[in-house]
Amino acid sequence: MSRRLFVWSVALLVLALGTGGCGDEADSENGPSDGGGDPTGAFTEDRPGDYTATEAEALVPDLFLTRGSDDWHGHVRAVPPQGVQAKTLEVRAIGERLVAAHTVANDGPAALDFRLPFDYAGPLIARVTYDTGETWSRVLELP
Repeated sequence: MSRRLFVWSVALLVLALGTGGCGDEADSENGPSDGGGDPTGAFTEDRPGDYTATEAEALVPDLFLTRGSDDWHGHVRAVPPQGVQAKTLEVRAIGERLVAAHTVANDGPAALDFRLPFDYAGPLIARVTYDTGETWSRVLELP
């Protein structure tokens, strides 16, 4: 299995585990399961781990890279569902080296810009920590 496919497989597994588990049980407060193990109810502050598929997708940060004249220009964006607030955004590279970080001071969408040299190769991890205490991430593998 190629390294890139492995990284995407791990990222999808993390997303699946963070969206309600693998069971097919009914959720007593949010209604029955949708058959895929994800509760069908909406997010509530009392039950921060229960997300619909759309809410779970919104919790994963967006990570973009564009080629500049001298280096890579990166952008991370977090647009959480209503009722959840981003507290910190960070970008990490090989060996958990911190590339950029931002503490979010307002409600709503959060963003972070950063730069990387063209010769960087390896994983790039965008992480967002929410006021629920959860940390969600997206991995991008640079060849």
